Amino acid sequence: MAPRNGATVGAAVALAFVLFISGTAARKTALAAVDNPFATRRLQQSCPGGQSTFCQNMFASCISITCSGYQITVATTSASGCKSAYSWFGCVKNGGGNSCGSQPSKGDNAASYTWTLSPITQTTVGIQIHDGSFNGQGTETCPLTGGCVSPTECLKESTDGQFTIPGSANNVLTVYNCNAKPQVAGAVPLVFSTTSGSSFPTLNAYLASSVVGQAAAVACYAPGDLSWTGPIVNYLYLAHVTPSACVCSTDTAWAVPLKPVMEGLVVGTGEQQLGAPYPAGVYWTARSDATKANAWGGYFRITPIPHTSYVYEFDVCAGCGQNRVGAGFIMARLKFQITSANGQTSVTTFLAPSLTYPTYTPSPTASTTSSVLHMYQSFIAPPTLTPGQMTNSAKTTFSLPITYGSSWTVTQVNTGTVKFGSTSVNVPATETANGLYVAIHLTVGGQFCY
Repeated sequence: MAPRNGATVGAAVALAFVLFISGTAARKTALAAVDNPFATRRLQQSCPGGQSTFCQNMFASCISITCSGYQITVATTSASGCKSAYSWFGCVKNGGGNSCGSQPSKGDNAASYTWTLSPITQTTVGIQIHDGSFNGQGTETCPLTGGCVSPTECLKESTDGQFTIPGSANNVLTVYNCNAKPQVAGAVPLVFSTTSGSSFPTLNAYLASSVVGQAAAVACYAPGDLSWTGPIVNYLYLAHVTPSACVCSTDTAWAVPLKPVMEGLVVGTGEQQLGAPYPAGVYWTARSDATKANAWGGYFRITPIPHTSYVYEFDVCAGCGQNRVGAGFIMARLKFQITSANGQTSVTTFLAPSLTYPTYTPSPTASTTSSVLHMYQSFIAPPTLTPGQMTNSAKTTFSLPITYGSSWTVTQVNTGTVKFGSTSVNVPATETANGLYVAIHLTVGGQFCY
């Protein structure tokens, strides 16, 4: 999408799409009024399914919910027929159970509340409202729609100039389910205005002539709202990036041996000892999962003990099906250091991928993030490499998203009876002669730039 001035443009371009929740209708959540210990009051909280006039009107007119970064603010509106304050609001992770983060006191008649979210892997949260006026609304429900969404989408031209053709703006909006208001209904091609502060007055102009680094946003209305007079559901935010140096991806990624070492290993399963630059006693076992032909990943075994004087370097391979580096790409370099002689603690640093080997030379242009971290550190081999279950192995302190320069710390290996999914195993109280077992799972946050 470089400007067309008669010069030949040789490379296609890519757009990174980000969905920002704003307005009112975007924040309807799964709601149902259920009994609770507070006398005659009712609590609306997350649950499956349903439509109701009561809930729809409540969240469309009376409640304002905004998302910015890791902060959510819920407030009342001044709309006719709505209360100026409600007893209290609550925020729960999608599916209920755990709170979103640090919560304010739940005093009566507050007009607004703000939560600073603890890092969570889910991108949707549920909002609870507790008030005596809900008495008798015990069967009312609303659908789960919306939340705070991170940038995860990337769209690339399949041919140079594809985004400049008539109708491209309408096609992009259709792909991302954005019901935007056209400047003139029925015109050909449809032209859509961007929001205030955007680099271009229309989405069409942005697609046709923006350059790398420029951005634009379009307001999206509820599906079926062809008068475009209702509340804005969300905004579609577009950022122009250079595809020749970027990969659009949400692939999962695993810590693996350094790329040249990994490429020298026999593809398959079973433990293999790693050569230089690793010291003696470092082994790699590839993931074995016959039900997933393209599964990849694995774990390290590090011996002998103590081993606190060495910093172990791993590459992070994304999309590397069957543990073939050529099937994916290296998104980062990890520096892993055991910080206690008994293997109980460690620190890992997430860095840009290296341009050289074996010396580490970080790529100055690389960029990516990970919204996921699953860390396995234990005195036994992983009973499972299902990422969500691996984290039961140890206590890990970290913040999301993971960016270059981020570090996380294992503060304690869990010992005794430890449950992984439905399987309980016994972990010895101290490290044995077999050494320390480590596996690290991350993900690509929408795109990776070299």
